[in-house]
Amino acid sequence: MKLLSLADLHLGKTIGGFSLLEEQADMLKQCEETASAEHVDAVLLAGDIYDRAVPPAEATALFGGFLGRIASMGLPLLAIAGNHDSPVRLQFADGVFARQNIYMAGSLPQDCRLLRLTLTDAFGPVEFVFLPYFHPFEAGETSTQAAVAKVLAENGLLPAPEDGLRRVLLTHFFVTDGGKQPVLSQNEETCVVGNIDNVDVSLFGAFTYTALGHIHTPQRIGSSCWYAGSPLRYDFTDRAGERGMMLVELGAPGSGPDVTFRAVHPLRTLRRVRGTFEELISPGSPALTEGSPDDYLQVMLTDRVPVLDPMDQLRRLCPHTVQVIPEPEGAEPGETGPGEPGTPAAGRERTPRQFFEDFYRTVEGGEITEDSSALAGECMDAALKDGENN
Repeated sequence: MKLLSLADLHLGKTIGGFSLLEEQADMLKQCEETASAEHVDAVLLAGDIYDRAVPPAEATALFGGFLGRIASMGLPLLAIAGNHDSPVRLQFADGVFARQNIYMAGSLPQDCRLLRLTLTDAFGPVEFVFLPYFHPFEAGETSTQAAVAKVLAENGLLPAPEDGLRRVLLTHFFVTDGGKQPVLSQNEETCVVGNIDNVDVSLFGAFTYTALGHIHTPQRIGSSCWYAGSPLRYDFTDRAGERGMMLVELGAPGSGPDVTFRAVHPLRTLRRVRGTFEELISPGSPALTEGSPDDYLQVMLTDRVPVLDPMDQLRRLCPHTVQVIPEPEGAEPGETGPGEPGTPAAGRERTPRQFFEDFYRTVEGGEITEDSSALAGECMDAALKDGENN
């Protein structure tokens, strides 16, 4: 049985006010072409189909078109909700979808009985198990590890049954291997708090292949779990390298999966360029020659003297300039900006206010004003005091 494994589409994502729907439509087209060319038997989506719980109408239309084309190819599509999705919206009309071979699991059922689906190939049945993202309290636990273990046990999947049946799991959690974390982007590193959200790969011994969503860098965890990663880079702190999908082939019972990475070629890439304003606008500058001038750019300006309205001037040459961040020569990496992925200064000792300022730059494509930054700090201080009092 051959499967196309995808995750973290984040449909409806924007970068600095730029919609990525054009890039995402092209990405989905490449996924459809791969599914057709490889004659896959099913398509898997391991969560974060949308970028937010209430996606824009254009994003839902884009996904609807994708579902229709996959259904017209006669392929089952199996999907779960991730932490960015709305379980209710994703699971809407699931009975109608199922009649079109589209199977959606948005939330953990109250009785914890997971959706299961059996498909058959030349070697016999393959059972697919849907474990969408959920919070530990939904299973009556205080940690994700304990919650996932409880749910799998109640479904007869922990410990692993000795029936020889091939099983595939779709899930969306932060999975570690004996405490070893997956390869993370800078933004993903800042979201890791202790071990409360970790799920150890040892819980998934019942499965021939586990399709993971949540982490954006494609990689293998343990012996039979893979993060497909996001098909596109969605943040300047995301690690460089190709993004795409996993092509998975299941053999006879008792054999491991054959997993091959297939790249998606983006219409525009995310690039960081650094230099003085004059260097960046001159012929032969990295902004113009290291890739396409139409790429999404994060610009680190090293001028010691402020430049008048650099964003407007840079966008005349590079229309998708997203951010302009002052980083004068001599400043430590990450001291005045978010820094490169993996740099110590960009890591975990930043204050909540600094994280908010980074978030503002990402969303708005520019620097926050002093008044707005001060107001944000006051709100955070008030929230912390309320938390201490309660």
